[in-house]
Amino acid sequence: MWATFPAAAQAIIAALTEEIATLRAQVAHLSERVSQNSTNSHKPPSSDPPHAKPAPPRTPSGKRRGGQPGHPKHERTILPADEVLDHKPTRCGRCQQALTGDDPEPVIDQVIDLPAKMRHVIHHRRHTLTCPHCRVRTTAPPVPEAATGFGPAVQATAAYLTGGCRIGKRPTRQLFEDVFGIPMSLGTITNLEHRTSTALGPIHTAAHEYTKTQDANLDETTWYEGRHPATPPVESSPPPDPPTEAPPPPLPLDARGTTPTHQRKKKAWLWVAVTPRSLFSSSAGAATGPRSTTSGGEPRRSTRRTGTSSMTTSPRPGANSAGPTSPAISRP
Repeated sequence: MWATFPAAAQAIIAALTEEIATLRAQVAHLSERVSQNSTNSHKPPSSDPPHAKPAPPRTPSGKRRGGQPGHPKHERTILPADEVLDHKPTRCGRCQQALTGDDPEPVIDQVIDLPAKMRHVIHHRRHTLTCPHCRVRTTAPPVPEAATGFGPAVQATAAYLTGGCRIGKRPTRQLFEDVFGIPMSLGTITNLEHRTSTALGPIHTAAHEYTKTQDANLDETTWYEGRHPATPPVESSPPPDPPTEAPPPPLPLDARGTTPTHQRKKKAWLWVAVTPRSLFSSSAGAATGPRSTTSGGEPRRSTRRTGTSSMTTSPRPGANSAGPTSPAISRP
């Protein structure tokens, strides 16, 4: 019976059948997204609609809240004291007899606080003096320590907050102003990051060379970054002068009506090398820069770049701090 249909009808039916399949897949995908809630996806309970079925209550375990019997004991660490205040009883708590002497092992109640003034400002005043003989005015040369305007502690803290703690530049600037009382611009934070990266250059080079001589377990992975527009932007009104070149054609859409991932994002690579004493990562083609793993196991940004690839190093947990820091092999 199908063979008796004209060719034009067969083409129309085939196109409609394909379109119906595409629409069914899109409807199934959208229905799946609409039915998601906190019980069947990663969404928080606050995003559930009013008609969503609440999660079943947990069965009480019968245990009391807090630490359970037999759990490891955790005590507050007693730090070296910057100030010691002794408190001695003057009379016996029973017979009121006067008490004297010292306790060789007194009870320590520790209080940890931050100093009221968190900043230390030094003004290098360069005087200009006039020679009594030739009347030439001479100014003291610039002090190298004041060339950047910030000391090494401020530079290290800024680099640690943005690189190690992955805090943005604006929150870092706000923290310096609110907590330390140090006004700082976004460009200054960027300059401090670059100076820290330059200072770590020799360590990075030595660590990279060390890792090249070690047996390492390598892993490679890829991901996509960035986004290209799926369709050209729509103008509210036609421009007065039409462009001389035709606009680029829109990217093809998949069954869900969106641009495929590999066509709207750029591909990047990440390589990781692990040795008995180091963990090293290198990335290439990524817009967000390299990342590495700290000794605590959390990712952090790196500020060291070499050519088209970026590399960073960090010691593994339990590594001997006396030895050299070791990176891993990176690909260009």
